[in-house]
Amino acid sequence: MRQGSAFAAEHDDFIHDVAYDHYGKRLATASADHKVKVWSETTSGEWQCDGELGSHSAAVYKLAWAHPEFGQVLASCSFDQSVRIWEALDNPSVVIDDVEADATGSERQRPTERLVSWECAHEIQNKRVEVNDLQFAPRHFGLSLATCASDGKVSIFTADDVMNLKSWRVSDSFAVAKSGAE
Repeated sequence: MRQGSAFAAEHDDFIHDVAYDHYGKRLATASADHKVKVWSETTSGEWQCDGELGSHSAAVYKLAWAHPEFGQVLASCSFDQSVRIWEALDNPSVVIDDVEADATGSERQRPTERLVSWECAHEIQNKRVEVNDLQFAPRHFGLSLATCASDGKVSIFTADDVMNLKSWRVSDSFAVAKSGAE
């Protein structure tokens, strides 16, 4: 059985959601501080922050990872009435964050594992109310994302091209509850 380790999430407010990627090697946290942070597990079992995604203007409620067949794709939804589709971009730079002593006793910098940069590939804006939940469809449905808003409306968005996440369309939309219904 694999044992996890505690780490400081470094958010400035409450964490609303946490989501592992398909393989359990990445973890994303969503917070009331308007930020999403992405963490990668290092070979030593520690968690390092790979990215701080801070383009939401209100608390971030939920996160969802797409199937890895579509790359490293993460979605976030927020009280700011938006959904953001994030895509990991390989970053060829090596980050130096530690110093170690070599066999002669002299210090040298030790490179950490390669970090990843993230970009907001697309933003879906809900003009009516905040988006409370989201989930990617199973991979055999293609790259599709279901969202649920406070007015009881479910919308399903599909990427026009899985190789270019900048264009999404509404493929279905329906009401599951009347606005204000309990």
